Amino acid sequence: MEQNTEVSEILSQLRDKELAYVKARRIVFTDNQASKSAGLGKWIYDVPEDRRNQLNKFAERLQQADAKAIIVNKILLDASEEAAQVKVAGLKSRDERVKQAAATEIIDRSIGKTEQPISGEVNIIVTVKGNGDIQD
Repeated sequence: MEQNTEVSEILSQLRDKELAYVKARRIVFTDNQASKSAGLGKWIYDVPEDRRNQLNKFAERLQQADAKAIIVNKILLDASEEAAQVKVAGLKSRDERVKQAAATEIIDRSIGKTEQPISGEVNIIVTVKGNGDIQD
């Protein structure tokens, strides 16, 4: 959780071009490649060196977070067969609540949850200006 907070804090500090650059920089080898890959041309060379270094550190930190996420996903994927067997074993429980919960979760995961109708009112106000453009 702490890692997600740190990554969110990093991303919230960035302007649009900086975010595009950092996202690209974490997967390429040079500043120039990242700037071009992000569709920014040579924009990075107009960024002061200290800010450029900071953006590159952000990219490195995001790259580390990506690597950890890949490892976590691999661990979870490896455990998914055993987890599925535990759910299926729940169908044989003596406790009816456990059986029902296991059955519901298995069905929801395998074929999806049933659609739930939504009722209520929606009010929409539309203004038509002189040229016929619709505006909220």
